[in-house]
Amino acid sequence: MEKATVVVIGGGATGVGILRDLAMRGVDVMLVEKRDLINGASSRYHGLLHSGGRYAVKDQEAAKECIEENTILRKIGKSCVEASGGMFVRLDSDDPDYEQAWVEGCKVSGIEAKHIDLDEAFRLEPRLSKHVVSAYLVPDAAIDGFRMSWQNVDSAKRYGGRLKTYTEVIGILKDGDEVHGIKVRDAFSGEEYEIGCDILINAGGGWAGKIAEMAGLEVGVQPDKGTLLAFNQRIANHVVNRLHKSSDGDIFVPHGSITILGTTSMSIPDAEDTSTSREEVEKLLSIGEQTFEHLRDYRLLRCFAG
Repeated sequence: MEKATVVVIGGGATGVGILRDLAMRGVDVMLVEKRDLINGASSRYHGLLHSGGRYAVKDQEAAKECIEENTILRKIGKSCVEASGGMFVRLDSDDPDYEQAWVEGCKVSGIEAKHIDLDEAFRLEPRLSKHVVSAYLVPDAAIDGFRMSWQNVDSAKRYGGRLKTYTEVIGILKDGDEVHGIKVRDAFSGEEYEIGCDILINAGGGWAGKIAEMAGLEVGVQPDKGTLLAFNQRIANHVVNRLHKSSDGDIFVPHGSITILGTTSMSIPDAEDTSTSREEVEKLLSIGEQTFEHLRDYRLLRCFAG
């Protein structure tokens, strides 16, 4: 039987980060992933490195974590970060009271939010709707989640970390209440075998509940699906957020030569569901064109969900 002190289940951003962290500490660690790396939620998001501004009102603990992570990743993963900066804009249809609560939330959370006049806002983002009445600059950025994750893996390997892709966990081995390994299946050969461990880490994201069930545990995970749109050019120079209560379709993230708009949000029974609908696309376009009025003039490359 193959063995490792720690086995990590799940090869997304969280799993590979844990793999690297433990390997750097000298722990004998192995990661297993049922498909290729970075194929779930970590490959199907808008690529925003949050400043925390989006959570400054409703969840200040998350906002503080975001700005701390933002600062760390700009330092240790700077080759993966496009430091475009972010802009929060309030439209004349948005609640002005929310703006003041947001400003206070940013102060409490340690997020630098600089108010700029409208002339400066339109100079920086000339395509913005003329319905913008207030604007702030924040330290949002775009991040290449694929590159960041693969560099985590490459670093982990240098420290002795191991990984197996296309290796699906089909059982968790226990003695009473003590876990001592996993049973896996090779996706190509169909071979089933066991891997021993002292500690098992569940980094399955939307699949975490199903993984826990194999160990006889109940973890209340409700998969949530969101759809995003990719446009064929850089509509915005900054990450542009609507300054209102977080909702669907209120973030534009520039990546290289494209822009991603997202996202919607709906509960689904199965994390494998990455379907999209025309209705969601139309909804995103209708909301997005309130911020960029000529949004439908740009070519839509694709829609995707995760």
